Amino acid sequence: IFNYEAEAQSILNKVMSKTGAGGINNLFNASSKLITFGPNGDSYNFTDPSYNLPAFFECWKRWSKTNATFWASAPDASRKLLRDASHPNSGLSADYSNFDGTPKTTSFNSDSHKFMYDAWRTIMNLGMDYHWFKSDAQQPVIADRYLTFFKNQGANYKNHYNWDGTGASGDHSTGLVACNAVASLATTNTTLSTPFVQEFWNVAIPTGTYRYYDGMLYMLALLNCSGDFKVWKPCVVTEVADQTTVDDVLTVYPNPTNGVLNIKNINEDYNFTILNNLGAVVMAGKADKTINVESLSKGIYFLNINYNDISKTIKVVVE
Repeated sequence: IFNYEAEAQSILNKVMSKTGAGGINNLFNASSKLITFGPNGDSYNFTDPSYNLPAFFECWKRWSKTNATFWASAPDASRKLLRDASHPNSGLSADYSNFDGTPKTTSFNSDSHKFMYDAWRTIMNLGMDYHWFKSDAQQPVIADRYLTFFKNQGANYKNHYNWDGTGASGDHSTGLVACNAVASLATTNTTLSTPFVQEFWNVAIPTGTYRYYDGMLYMLALLNCSGDFKVWKPCVVTEVADQTTVDDVLTVYPNPTNGVLNIKNINEDYNFTILNNLGAVVMAGKADKTINVESLSKGIYFLNINYNDISKTIKVVVE
């Protein structure tokens, strides 16, 4: 019921269109090209490594309609921050960091320079980015270093450390177990990563006091590790076939139609979407050999069919 693309474009424009009036700056620091801890006061001058999601910023770089020059720099700046924030021995990051990646001490959080609750998420951001784009060859190195550290801590590793990996404290948290499993997406060392994924698979769904935070990380990690956390590109029709045969594989007939479309040469169920000439989705679902379009008004539509990781679009006339 909403135009999600328009909403997203509006947000991307607004977060980078502040003037500094009232002490409110842009969400990203103009000099470092990094997301800030906050757009006001001193918070504008440091970051939280776990706020750096280069996979998302890469999508903004590709599809934002505003601030194109800035977004072109943001993904690689964020990837560099994740490299710099990873301790050279432990692989850990701190909850907050300076723009050079070194831990940030703050007056309002006595643990901000340590590996605490925020820092759990950083490795998930790295694993997701490598899975989606594989743009940074150092990410597997960081993932291996990080997982090796936790492997050496033993099966019941703690959830709080100093940046260098000393000072273990806290307990063994489901949220950290979940994030650590996503590191598997950035390493080919399955001997190292498999125990972390297996523990995540075996762990119970979070309940009780920490079910919100642990549970959210659990859900996001499960989407990542299962391959179901994906990039949904903007819906843009670039090639449309006027004929019934899209290629030597897919045939749609009769076209025009007054009721049923037959799909030939696909021997499995497939997902389909039908859009009207304004780009609005009017029908979607899964089908096998036929799609019933009797409910559609007369007019021109665009049928998109997805099968075997192939996407085809054909213009369909309903009479």
